[in-house]
Amino acid sequence: MSFAEKYKPTTQKALFHKDVVSAVRKWITYLEARAQEKMPCQHTLLIHGPTGSSKSTMVQILFKGFNIIQIDSNDIRNNDKMMEIVSGIVGISDKTLANIGNCRQKDKYNVVVVDNIELCEKSIVSFVDTVHAHANINVPIIMISNDKKYVDFFHKSKTFTSIEVKKPSLLELIKLVTEIDTQENLMMSKENMKKMIEHSVFDCRQLLFLLEQWKISKDTDIQKPCDFETFLSSVQMKHVDLDLHDKIRYITNTPYDTPSFLCICMSEPSLISNSLYQNYLNLVHCDQIDLVANIANSFSDSQIIQSKIYDQQFWQLYDPYTVLSCLEPSFYIQKSKTSVNVPLSTYRDISLNFANSFEEVKKASAKPLHQQQSYIGDWNNSLLFSVASIILKKCKDLDELFVTLKKGKNTSKKEKFSLYEQTLLHDSHKGTMSYIVDIVYQYKLFEINHEHISFNINSYESYEYKQNNIDKIDLRILKRFLNIFSLASTAKAISSNMEVCLKMALLEQYITNVCTHNNELKTQTTMCQMDHLTIDLDDLWKLK
Repeated sequence: MSFAEKYKPTTQKALFHKDVVSAVRKWITYLEARAQEKMPCQHTLLIHGPTGSSKSTMVQILFKGFNIIQIDSNDIRNNDKMMEIVSGIVGISDKTLANIGNCRQKDKYNVVVVDNIELCEKSIVSFVDTVHAHANINVPIIMISNDKKYVDFFHKSKTFTSIEVKKPSLLELIKLVTEIDTQENLMMSKENMKKMIEHSVFDCRQLLFLLEQWKISKDTDIQKPCDFETFLSSVQMKHVDLDLHDKIRYITNTPYDTPSFLCICMSEPSLISNSLYQNYLNLVHCDQIDLVANIANSFSDSQIIQSKIYDQQFWQLYDPYTVLSCLEPSFYIQKSKTSVNVPLSTYRDISLNFANSFEEVKKASAKPLHQQQSYIGDWNNSLLFSVASIILKKCKDLDELFVTLKKGKNTSKKEKFSLYEQTLLHDSHKGTMSYIVDIVYQYKLFEINHEHISFNINSYESYEYKQNNIDKIDLRILKRFLNIFSLASTAKAISSNMEVCLKMALLEQYITNVCTHNNELKTQTTMCQMDHLTIDLDDLWKLK
């Protein structure tokens, strides 16, 4: 038996990536609850990550309690074959052959699994749409991929969840190798274990293959054992794909080469484009207005093509989109670089969990307060990233003021109120706070428990009033928005001092507007009453 089969995980406890396992388990629990309540279960889950990160094994183990309808990705490339396959798929709670005669256990739920969706790239969207929309089959679909670009294919669906699997850590793999070393009597040192893991590029399958070959080499030549370094150098190292940060560094610093750049950018053009957008003003000389304008135009035009691809399913535009969103900007950036050592901010993936998506943010921000508001859903992607970046920058500016004012001490809630009062004493700080509040309030990036808030414009400046009502303001929508469109992967979006001050400003704005709105209503009511008492002369003299 090969090592790949012999040491393949068979239990949830044996899996790597405990955080990913937990996320998948939550998704399963959510689907099971909906199935029990007879609710729609037409959800899709994409599990993506590098080769050899145990994605398929994880699905087999975590969905062991389900009846898995395994779909061969090659079979859905042909439309006629696809329709035949779809006709054999059943709903999540439907009876199947797997449940017949199984009297002692409850019926298993059904789930569709499509592995290696790279093989059916042009038809996977059509397959999911056929199952859920056209055939209206109430069944969840799990897709497995090595490439994160497929996230873009489904990112607008409210029932889509994307979970990324990272490579196993060195500690996790050391533990695995130690176990195999003990059972197979390989007698490897810790240093040699580490070298072999690095040579496998943290690929589980590659690592098990190397361990098996090392055992074979030891067993076949007992008289003259093979030297470990010689063995390792004789095995070709696995091809390594660049991570996002390295790709950005490569296409902005390496001499421009269209074929190689296109090959690099094709895997994830949206992420690379957004990373370039975040960094291009720092990478070029801003006094060369024509170059800056060309880069901005490339980004802007690519958004039009992107909407055609995903809204109207024009996948034939994928290559032109890659050229326009990635290759053109990198070409102009290289024509006018400030330095090769400019630090890069790498775009962080947009949250695509169905329970934490931008669609949910838009839905929450669309609920009106007491006046007609602007709608955040009207913004395009470039503007969303820009606004989030500006808000974070202005929050950081105020945090620097707070650090100076509090002099290194922790602040109580009352002292945080005092920090807010001090921001109003200086015009520039007051303007910064007003800018943030205007955006958050105008586009309703916050929630308020208005049913239990007291409307008294004469008392809202008192400490007691603030203390009693500030917690009625909730910034979850703003935090989620900044988390989705934040380009700083390590920065904390809103500090505790900034959060209290922002809540305070929003509370004052809300009370002021409510009271103004109520006064306007009273005035309108009075005018209506006066109009009602006015009699037309024609009616008075009965001339009609």
